[in-house]
Amino acid sequence: ISMCQEVFHFSVKKKEMKLEGNTLSENIIQLCLLHHIPKKLIQQRMHRAARSVEKHFMKIFPKHAEKFVLPGVKLLLTHLKKEQLALVTGNTQKIGNCILKNTHLERYFKVKIFSTVAKNRKQLIQEAIKKMKTHLKLSNRDIIVVGDSIHDVDAAKPWKSLAVATGHTTIKELKKHHPTIIVKNLKNYRSIISLLQCM
Repeated sequence: ISMCQEVFHFSVKKKEMKLEGNTLSENIIQLCLLHHIPKKLIQQRMHRAARSVEKHFMKIFPKHAEKFVLPGVKLLLTHLKKEQLALVTGNTQKIGNCILKNTHLERYFKVKIFSTVAKNRKQLIQEAIKKMKTHLKLSNRDIIVVGDSIHDVDAAKPWKSLAVATGHTTIKELKKHHPTIIVKNLKNYRSIISLLQCM
């Protein structure tokens, strides 16, 4: 919200911000086009807009942010530590690393892919898999994409996907995009592990 006012000089309402599953640049473009900002101007100010988002995020995100980790996530990651895990996020590297550090989750991921390496979610996931394949011999059967948005589910094809309704997207909406498996949350991490083993 602050970025829109600071860089493009328009106000945005929270109900306009349906941003889950997109990269930061996609979100900036989406909001600007909604407010009739010319595409050329958006591109000219994209770098400045991203830096503005980073600046405001660093001001508000707490140094001790464990409370933002959803129930079951840390236990699940701990029990999957023998697996090779990659993190894909639409955030910039600066924001992504800040979240990982302040939530103490960075140690769980062998590969971290941020929005700066690709234009959309599908390309981010492809880049993560490509990086993982430099370390491991992986077939499509070995790959499971976990996400909480329809963009994650769509981008996961042709691989397997576990959709989690912990974000703004409902189970009903996620089902329409045909994930391999769908769960309400990750609280029962043991059942999640069983599901992953059966996929």
